[in-house]
Amino acid sequence: MDFYFYKVFNLILQSAKEFELKQIINLIQDSNVDHQDLLWYYFFSNIPYDKVDEETFELLKKWLNNETEEDVGNTIYRNILFAQKFNRVNKQALEECCSIVWSKGERFRIIYFRYVSLDEKQSSVLVKSFQNITLLEDLYLFILKRNSQNGDYSGYLFKDLYKEDTNVLIRYIDDILIPQLKNTYSVKNKYELVNLMAGQYGQAVLCTIWNHIYQTRQTVLQIAYLRFLINQLCSVQGEASTQINKWLTTLIQQNNDNTAKVQMIFDGLNECDDLSIYHKYIKVLILTKPDPDFFSKIRLDKSSLSWDVSEAGIKEVFGGEIHQLQQLSTWTSTLGVDYFEYKKIIDQRIEVIQKELRDLLDRLDAGID
Repeated sequence: MDFYFYKVFNLILQSAKEFELKQIINLIQDSNVDHQDLLWYYFFSNIPYDKVDEETFELLKKWLNNETEEDVGNTIYRNILFAQKFNRVNKQALEECCSIVWSKGERFRIIYFRYVSLDEKQSSVLVKSFQNITLLEDLYLFILKRNSQNGDYSGYLFKDLYKEDTNVLIRYIDDILIPQLKNTYSVKNKYELVNLMAGQYGQAVLCTIWNHIYQTRQTVLQIAYLRFLINQLCSVQGEASTQINKWLTTLIQQNNDNTAKVQMIFDGLNECDDLSIYHKYIKVLILTKPDPDFFSKIRLDKSSLSWDVSEAGIKEVFGGEIHQLQQLSTWTSTLGVDYFEYKKIIDQRIEVIQKELRDLLDRLDAGID
C-alpha cells in the first residue's frame, strides 16, 4: 500500500501549484493518521526543486527536530540526501539536516544515512556544500561501517574528503580498516581504498596506512594487509597497480638490513595468488644482496597448494611452480657471479619440489592416498 500511495503522492506534488502545495501541507498537518510521519517524508523528499523555499526548509527542520522513534516506527528505507535540494535556498541546508539527524542518535542515523553511488561531479558538490567537513566524515565512516560489502565503489567521495582533510584516512584506518583486519583478516572496503591509492596521493596514502598498521605490532595484521596489497596486483591495472608496486619495491629496498621485518614482509607477499607477481619482489630482494643464509629462509614457492588428485592435476600445479622457479633461476644467472649463491638456493628449492612431484606421482600409481 505504501508503494502505491507514494506514487500517487509524488504525482500530486509534481503537478502542484504554489497554492496547492500549501493545501497539501495543511492536509498533512491536520491529519491524525498513523502514517503522518511518512507523509512528511514523502512530501519533503518529493517536493520539486523549483518549489523549495525558505518556508518549506524551516518546516523540514522543525519536522526533523520533532520526529521521534515512535513516529518513525519500523520505517528504515530513507535517505537524507533528499535535503540537498534545499541548498537552493540555504547553502548549508543539507548539512543542517544531517547535523539534526546525527544529534538524535544511532537509530535515526541508521534510518537516514544510507549509501548512494555518486559520480565525480556529485561527490565534489556534496563535499563543497559542507562547512563542517568532520560531520560529513562522520556520516561517511558510519555508512561504511554498516555497509562493508556495499561501499563507495566509485571512490570519489573518499578522495574528495581526503583532499579536504587527510585526517579522514587515519580515522578510516583506526575505525574500519584495522578492526576489519582483526576480525576477518581481510579488507572489505577495498574499492574505496584502491581508488584512493590510485590518485596523486598514492604513495602518501600507502605510507600512512602501513605506518599505522605496523605500529600495532601485530604481525598477523601486517601480513593480512600485505596479502591484500599484493593480490590487488592480480586484479587491478593502471595507476593503482603502479602505485602499489612502487611502494612495495621501496618497502623492501629500505628495509633490506632488517631481516625480521623483511621476513614478515615476504610472509605476507607469499599469500599472492600469482607466483610470477610474488617473484617480482623476490627479484627486488635479490638485487639488495641479502645475506645468503637469510635468503635461504625466504619462501620461494607458494606456502599452500591445492590440486586435483590425478596425474594431470598434480603435474599442472607442481609443474607450474617448477617452471616459475626455473625462470627465476635463469634471471638470477644473468646477474653475474656475485649472485651465484642466490641462484644456488633457488635451484635447491627446485630440486625439492621436483622430488615432491615424483613422490606424489609414485603414491598415486601405488593407490596410496
